[in-house]
Amino acid sequence: MSIITSQLAGAGTVRVWSTGSKLDGQPSMYLDNPNHHEENIEYAEIASFAPFGGPTPGATVATSSTVYGADLLVAGTTPGGQEVRKYTLQRPAPDATTLVPKLIATLPKLPTGPTPLGGR
Repeated sequence: MSIITSQLAGAGTVRVWSTGSKLDGQPSMYLDNPNHHEENIEYAEIASFAPFGGPTPGATVATSSTVYGADLLVAGTTPGGQEVRKYTLQRPAPDATTLVPKLIATLPKLPTGPTPLGGR
């Protein structure tokens, strides 16, 4: 299980939190019967980055489904208007226990105002 958060002010820092994955061995919660899970599941930060590389008035996040997992969509204000960027997260080295973002695409900029970002 993962949770993705972003700052709504400042640099719009995006952080990814996980209960465990192949990055750190195996997710222990999936090796147990669901009836035996602990009530307080612990999350650890596995990625953190400023999606627009400088001071912005914050960012919002969403994900898009792919055949292998999900890509990360980040919306925020840049000097030219509202922008949505699509990232994938990957290991920087085979033995890494954290992920780094890789920019996949940038949608054309929109005029200033709220950027629509959400599900169907």
